[in-house]
Amino acid sequence: VNFPDFNSRLALQLTAQNASATIRETQVFGIAVRGADQGGGMVLHPHYGINLLPSAISDRFFIFADLDADTFPGYTAGDQIVSTFKLEGIHTISDTCVSDDGIPANEQCISDGLSIVNILFQRPEPEPVINSIVNGNPVDDVQYVKIEISGEAQYTPINIFVWNNGQISIN
Repeated sequence: VNFPDFNSRLALQLTAQNASATIRETQVFGIAVRGADQGGGMVLHPHYGINLLPSAISDRFFIFADLDADTFPGYTAGDQIVSTFKLEGIHTISDTCVSDDGIPANEQCISDGLSIVNILFQRPEPEPVINSIVNGNPVDDVQYVKIEISGEAQYTPINIFVWNNGQISIN
C-alpha cells in the first residue's frame, strides 16, 4: 500500500467535502438566520451567499450577507463578508464554470471570461439565485455552477455542483 498516495487522494476528497459543506452551511444561513449586524443596527433576514472570483483568486471563496439586497443579487461593496473558506495545502479551485442548459454531459459550461460567480440563498427558499459575470456581461439564467478542486497533478480533480434547485453534490 502506498500511504503517501492514499493520503494525498484522501486530503483532496476531504477538501472537496469541506468546501461542499461550507456551501450547504451558507444555504442554511440563507434559510434560517434571523438577522445580521450592520454597523449600528440589525438587518432582518439578509440573503446569504457564496462569492467566487475565478479569474483572480483560486484558493478561497467568500461567504457574505447581502445586506443591501440590491438589484444585482450578489456581493457588492455594501455587503458583509461573514467568513472565508480557504483551501488548505496545495489544493486549488482549478476551474469554475456556469451553465444555462442544466445538462453536464453537454459540456456547455462556460469558464472563459468568467470573472464573478454569486450563489445567493434568499429566505425562505432553499433554491439559490445563481448569477455571474462573463466577459463583463451579467448572466442570470444559470442552471448550475461547477467548482473543480485540484491537488497534485496525477490525481483526478473533484467537482462540486451547485444546482439552481438547491442540490449540492460532489462528483
